[in-house]
Amino acid sequence: MDKAQLFSLDTIIASGIFIIILLSAAALWDYAGESIRIEETRNDMEMIARNALSVLIETEGQPSDWTAQPFNQADIQSLGLADSFLELDPMKISALYSANYTMAKTLLGIIGLDYEFGLDIRLWNGTSYSTGYMVGLLPNVTASEVVREERFSLVNNTWAKATILLWKSCEDITC
Repeated sequence: MDKAQLFSLDTIIASGIFIIILLSAAALWDYAGESIRIEETRNDMEMIARNALSVLIETEGQPSDWTAQPFNQADIQSLGLADSFLELDPMKISALYSANYTMAKTLLGIIGLDYEFGLDIRLWNGTSYSTGYMVGLLPNVTASEVVREERFSLVNNTWAKATILLWKSCEDITC
């Protein structure tokens, strides 16, 4: 045997190993891409929730008397529940409670595809935080990637814990 010879069995084994390596690489690529997409969605939601809660409890809104304006994007640039830094106005909370949910969501910057929110402001009663105000929705069974942000503030000189929940509402198993 002076010259190398190629046997058909060697070719079949080498081709099989090559195909297995190629399929494994494709599966890993798909898994890594999906993991990155999920992580980016979660990071996006955390940033939106953090910003929305900060704007609500740290600012008066723009204009500061937004409760006296018609509740629409033309008259209100941002919502804020504070009279001053971290001191919330019960009248503004009530106005937000009775406001149009979709418009409030847009004014808070919650504009992601299928994103929903709920804001819960609990008041300190001396031993625990009890329900004070609830604005928005609660996560349903189809909610995925629920993000929770909490901040403390004052309402009528009473400690309050403001919690915003942000989630992606899913209609099918693809999200």
